[in-house]
Amino acid sequence: MAGLDLSLLRKGASELRDYQLAAASEALRGGTLLVMPTALGKTFVAAMVISHLLAKSPKKILFLTPTKPLAMQQAKRMRELLEIAPESVLVVTGEISPEKRAAQYSSARIVCGTPQCVENDVLTRRLALSELSLIVFDEAHRAIGKYSYSFLGKQAHESGALVLALTASPSSKEEKIREICENLGIERIEIKTESDEDVREYAQKIKMDWEFVDLPQELLGLRDILHEMLSECLQSLKKDGYLETADMRKANKRILLALRPVMAKDIPKSYGSLSTLARTMNVMHSIDLLESQGVSALYEFLIGLQDREQKTKAVQAILADHRYAKLVARTQTLKEGGFEHPKMKKMRETVGEAVRKGKSVIVFAHFRDSVSEIERQLNAEGLRAAQLVGMSGDGGMSQKEQH
Repeated sequence: MAGLDLSLLRKGASELRDYQLAAASEALRGGTLLVMPTALGKTFVAAMVISHLLAKSPKKILFLTPTKPLAMQQAKRMRELLEIAPESVLVVTGEISPEKRAAQYSSARIVCGTPQCVENDVLTRRLALSELSLIVFDEAHRAIGKYSYSFLGKQAHESGALVLALTASPSSKEEKIREICENLGIERIEIKTESDEDVREYAQKIKMDWEFVDLPQELLGLRDILHEMLSECLQSLKKDGYLETADMRKANKRILLALRPVMAKDIPKSYGSLSTLARTMNVMHSIDLLESQGVSALYEFLIGLQDREQKTKAVQAILADHRYAKLVARTQTLKEGGFEHPKMKKMRETVGEAVRKGKSVIVFAHFRDSVSEIERQLNAEGLRAAQLVGMSGDGGMSQKEQH
């Protein structure tokens, strides 16, 4: 495309697509938020912009990502896509000494790093943003509140560095998009979707099959007890004037969470209601665990309430409820009897069938405990499963191990 210098883009490294070229050209006009679905080439668009600026200016490029594994991944990608010395693409993280980071900033053409580390180096003057021609903000939807992206975005605007923000999902809320744009100094938003005429042929086709399982009577009986407890909580909140209806079908976590700031304005009158709200959230979480994970997850959560060193009034109220003891006793009996959620059998069948056909499979789960149980069950079937979970808590993998 006219005006776009791609002389440093490695020949044959990736297919040049018209919509990517158009997005890169647009990004050179000013601070840009590029919204593009996963696998359509946001990083390649960034590489085009970087190629142009490195060819035109001696200034450096800063490529920010939320985590170290992502920073290392983007550094590797830049070395693959660009005709520049591999040693001129460096990764900076808090694990590297400040002195070595300062040397890296001096010698690199492209610096990939995490925002917290870079923010610290800007504040301590190890890095001057005036030395940069471009700052790329990967996963730009994080640029809200006090996250380091917000600070660096404002500093970038003052330094004159061009900003290119990348995301697959900015937000469905207009005020959040506005905050992202304000924090990063965004002047224009470039949006590409899989339905766009120039994108459609490149979009990955995803086949989605839904498998439904019926909850057995044992789980339905436990759910009936929890529904009874939830109904009482909702009726109390309605009586206090915070809910229009106590209908469980119309109550959800989003509505309940929105009550917190409302109640906070009514303190101290609302102390009792705040405790009821917390109890309601615990009961709703119990129902979620039962329906989606089964008796083991619910049992562990219920016992966890008992084991907390600091017990809030909400937790104390649950523990004092006669139905709590009934729930613990029933879930323990079912757990010790090897009772499981029916979806586990379906999962083993589905994974086993795929593996027998020579396919690799990824099983995603919402809760860490579920991951461990899935791994155990699949290995028991001889399917050679291994888990990948983050660092938080015991048994997680470090960022280095994940990478």
